[in-house]
Amino acid sequence: MDNKYIVIAATVLVLAAVAIGFTVMNDSSEEDDEKSTVTITDLAGREVKISYPVERIVCGDAEAMSMIAAVAGEDFGDMLVGYDSNLHTYYPDVAKMWSDAIDGFDKKTPVGSFQDGSFNWETVASLNPDVVFIPMWIYAYGMMSEETVNQMANAGIAIVNLDLYVDLFNEEVMDRNCEVLGKIFKNEDKAKKIGDFYGEQINAVSKIASGIAPNEKSYYIEMLVQLGNYGSAKPSSPTGDLEYLYQKNIMTGGNGVINAEDFATSGVEYVFFMTFNGFAECGSHMGWGATVTASDIEKINESLAKRNGWTSTPAVQNGNVIFFDQVFNCSFENWFIYQVIAQSMYPDLYSALDPVANLEGFYEEYLPWVDLKGVWYFTSDGEIGATA
Repeated sequence: MDNKYIVIAATVLVLAAVAIGFTVMNDSSEEDDEKSTVTITDLAGREVKISYPVERIVCGDAEAMSMIAAVAGEDFGDMLVGYDSNLHTYYPDVAKMWSDAIDGFDKKTPVGSFQDGSFNWETVASLNPDVVFIPMWIYAYGMMSEETVNQMANAGIAIVNLDLYVDLFNEEVMDRNCEVLGKIFKNEDKAKKIGDFYGEQINAVSKIASGIAPNEKSYYIEMLVQLGNYGSAKPSSPTGDLEYLYQKNIMTGGNGVINAEDFATSGVEYVFFMTFNGFAECGSHMGWGATVTASDIEKINESLAKRNGWTSTPAVQNGNVIFFDQVFNCSFENWFIYQVIAQSMYPDLYSALDPVANLEGFYEEYLPWVDLKGVWYFTSDGEIGATA
């Protein structure tokens, strides 16, 4: 998600009218008497009372939708009344996927985005939701304060924080996400299986990684914005600081930008590019419904070669430049990125690992009504990881 990597000003929302309106809209003691409730503790540590049956949900976190849908099941489409506008801004391919998977999706309501400050509580309240899902990273990046969220919660909106991004590759955190969703949708057994699946995918990497000598290899990771110019190699996100497989991130300790000379002399062995459909240059070859050919990759390589110092590194010379779908970095499927990186850096150790097959397995088991067709990663030497 691009604006998690670019500092933006937090927007102050006018809350009083929204709070009053929502309180009036939901002031129906007779209806409340007919509903049962459950209290969950969300990922922010807030106790949230949810009324049953859950029939109307707003997903204010585009990347959380696959996890929520997996736990909720095929009724997810009927429950969904509002969603994160970033589906259209940054993930048009994902928006198309949901449109194809859910009858009437195009008539559901975009509620704005935390990234650009357009998230609209008044719109949310007008949808009369039983529960609203929002991400934890909004606090870390100053896009909304916990005080604001608490004010809206006190006005009567059942707001649930999930965390798919701040604490990446953490099995316990994902288990908590799934446990919360299992209680909300009365699908706890399924939610536990989904959490267990996540743990299995992470452990398929970490159990081997624990035996790898630290800092024997080096890598560079960049949110790809321009093919011809270096961008921010260490965006203001946990991804840029992660030391994958205990190896050396050449940007760790830097200021987030690398110059051509430093890159050329770094001796970096692997380059990872995060890209997605919302970016025009390379993103059109990545994501749901995307395709990439050998000719496409050749043209991308030619554009990257315009970067000063690019061809001087072992990563480029050996074809170890890997492009992966950014949406999975911020979603339940972040384990897929972990597996792609592991297999790229240590192909012998992870020869039995098949990230694409594992991704297909998840969708076949838990989201069979979603078409996974697309390109999820490819390399500069022509390897393509896609589902048909």
